Amino acid sequence: MSTEFTAPLRLRRITPPLADPVAHLSCEQCGSEMTHLGDLPAVMGAAAVRVFRCYPCNRIASIGW
Repeated sequence: MSTEFTAPLRLRRITPPLADPVAHLSCEQCGSEMTHLGDLPAVMGAAAVRVFRCYPCNRIASIGW
């Protein structure tokens, strides 16, 4: 039995570059403005990702940046 503990992946807020303010995203399903939840950093060659949520229709979307 392994006693190794791995922490769960968590979203952490990263300060965006000054030239790139937090983007505003509209939901493709209902058209409401989506809430910026946080950013996932670039890891092992994968691009950094911004995560958004539409509260009215409970939809999650992400965009690379």
